[in-house]
Amino acid sequence: MDKKEQIVNLWRTCFGDPEAFISLYFDRVYKDENTLTIEKGGRIVSALQIIPYTMTYLGTEISVGYLSGVCTAPEERGQGLIRQLLQETFEEMERREIAISALIPADPWLFDYYREQGYTEAFYYSEETYIRPNTPVQLPKITVIQPEVPTTDELFAYFNHKLHERPSCILHSQDDFITILRDLQLDNGGMYAALDENEKVVGMAFALPLEADAAPSDKKLFIKELLYDSEEIKELLLQELTLRNNVSQATVKTPGTLPMGMARVINTKHMIHLWLSKQHESPVSQKDLEQMDCQTLTRLLMGYQGKMGYMNLMLD
Repeated sequence: MDKKEQIVNLWRTCFGDPEAFISLYFDRVYKDENTLTIEKGGRIVSALQIIPYTMTYLGTEISVGYLSGVCTAPEERGQGLIRQLLQETFEEMERREIAISALIPADPWLFDYYREQGYTEAFYYSEETYIRPNTPVQLPKITVIQPEVPTTDELFAYFNHKLHERPSCILHSQDDFITILRDLQLDNGGMYAALDENEKVVGMAFALPLEADAAPSDKKLFIKELLYDSEEIKELLLQELTLRNNVSQATVKTPGTLPMGMARVINTKHMIHLWLSKQHESPVSQKDLEQMDCQTLTRLLMGYQGKMGYMNLMLD
């Protein structure tokens, strides 16, 4: 049994995802060279993937190693294998000169576990409730459509541009974009685009219907990402999405203040140099920064008090 096949079986055991998602992930996201493992008796018993991303940071971009599929076979748990694997992962990311490592804890208790490994909260979100008003929004020159997949370069260009506008945000490649859309389709969701009279993209929403089997009055719509050029376009998108999905309200995920993801500085020298180069009057010296423990340094460099970091549409 080859490496990938073993990882697929371990994933099935640990996460219980639908086969359609597993197929999508291992077809479009997984790569052997990004996977670290621990073996016992010739069998992989613990594994994780380092998924490469780019992130906007202080007006420039930095490299991110996003940890996905962190798992250990049930019969091998409690032996510190993930801790061992993480140390090997940090060393591998250092060799690749990755600036920071990022992850989303699968359960609340894992925040404490990853803090012990030097991570700290660095990515935040909020959820807003939209209720469709009785008086509809009227924008006669704007059309909302649901494009087919594969998508066009223009749609990705808009998506990419809007993500770059955020000061501290994980970016997605065009391959990621297509994978995200296919994942939405697996869950009976989809992406909607708002076009102006010249068919230029001016807004975009990634929608996921919830409780598909519920009564109409109990159905909900979750907007995983909402990008727009004006408040009027935002309102029109939400109005159209709720109408087309036969619901009166929707939950919208946005950047905010609730902890979602964690980060750990990997390339300390590079990150300290970059941070200092952007500070006109640094409150701390380079020496002080170099003497900080990993978690404290990450908290400072990632703007903990400002809670600016944002990641979304991560596929794991």
